[in-house]
Amino acid sequence: MKTYRKGLKLVIDNLQLEVFKILQNELGYAYCKKSGREYFLKENYPNYLIREINHLKDDFIKYVKNNFDKLNIEEKVTLEEVLNVVYDKRPITKSYARNYLSFNSTISENEYKVEEDEFVRK
Repeated sequence: MKTYRKGLKLVIDNLQLEVFKILQNELGYAYCKKSGREYFLKENYPNYLIREINHLKDDFIKYVKNNFDKLNIEEKVTLEEVLNVVYDKRPITKSYARNYLSFNSTISENEYKVEEDEFVRK
C-alpha cells in the first residue's frame, strides 16, 4: 500500500482497489449471481461460504491487524493510523464489491448449487 502525508493526514493511494486486491487474493472472496440472487463468497475449498458484506469488512480489518507488517507500507505509519483511514473512508461498499469481484471471478454458477450458507460443487 502506497502511503503519503497530506499535512498531518495519512493518505493511502488507491485505497479501495488495494482493499479488494487483499479481499480477493489473500482472503479468497468472490462474487456470483445465481437464479437472480447475488452472492458474496469466501473460498472454503472446494466450496464457497456465502457471506454478507459486513463479513468482508470484518475479515479485512482482522487481516490488517494480523498482517500489518506484510502490507509493504512505504512510510512509517502505525496500525491505528491505517485503521483510522479505513474506518473514515469506508472503502468496502456493496456496489464496488459486486463490480470488482464479479469482473475478476472465475466461478461458473452452473458448477455449484446453493445449500444453506454454502455454494457446493455439483
